[in-house]
Amino acid sequence: MDDSSMRDDTIIDIVVMLAEIADSSGGVLADPRSARKKIIKKGHSPKQVDRALSLFRRKSNFRVKKPHRVFSEHELSFLSPESAKMLSSLVRYGILSDEQVELIFIRASLDEEKLNLDEFRRVAEMVIDIDNLNVSEAAFVEGDEDIVN
Repeated sequence: MDDSSMRDDTIIDIVVMLAEIADSSGGVLADPRSARKKIIKKGHSPKQVDRALSLFRRKSNFRVKKPHRVFSEHELSFLSPESAKMLSSLVRYGILSDEQVELIFIRASLDEEKLNLDEFRRVAEMVIDIDNLNVSEAAFVEGDEDIVN
């Protein structure tokens, strides 16, 4: 399958699919190869699935954690309804840490418009991919002299 025929779901959507598969089998993704094949059959590229598996493994070691987090109306005011739903899934399955959630809200608060789903996916993938997250460093935008840390 070439890149032009890939579904437009992103890596983050696949990470959520992996978490759902793990959740349905007792909280552990016991057979990553089977999950990989299942998702590829749905039309995703092997490259996308492998990237999602890598992020999922790094964040959860193939185990789904179910923390409890309730978002305030103020926090949710920065996100579109679709983005809020995706955020809830990522938090519910333990994919995002508290620090990563805060970084997403910091990023979302920089815009006048609500963070739409595509923008949210990009930001979420970026923060999931950051190792040893330091929120004050990660929120800095290099080259933008207007932002003072």
